[in-house]
Amino acid sequence: MRNKKIKILIVTIIVLILLVAGLFFVGRKFEITGDYSRIDIQSGNTGEIVTIEDQKRIKDIIENLNHMKFKKHSFFIIPTMGYTYNVKFYNGETEKMQIIIKNKNEFTRRFFIYKSDDNIIKYLDSVFGD
Repeated sequence: MRNKKIKILIVTIIVLILLVAGLFFVGRKFEITGDYSRIDIQSGNTGEIVTIEDQKRIKDIIENLNHMKFKKHSFFIIPTMGYTYNVKFYNGETEKMQIIIKNKNEFTRRFFIYKSDDNIIKYLDSVFGD
């Protein structure tokens, strides 16, 4: 009888965890909000960093990234090496947000992978080259 209660408790906990986790995965849109004084874009190929401090350019970059309509795709379970671009957003000297671009239509932020139909690498190549 005690084993049956433990099994029911375990199944109930697993179901609750899956329900809560599902709330995080259901196509939540990613949007960059807030005020930033600087954006650093680092190339994963060369290590070169481009720093953008012009407020108009920062606003344009944020608007263009938000226009790409990234949605939460999955939980980022297994850490991987390498990236195409590492983008850091600052307010003063404090880093407020970081996104790591792995391929043309996805990036990671914290523990999640976000996907879009748009090509983020093509866009960042143009920003990086300016």
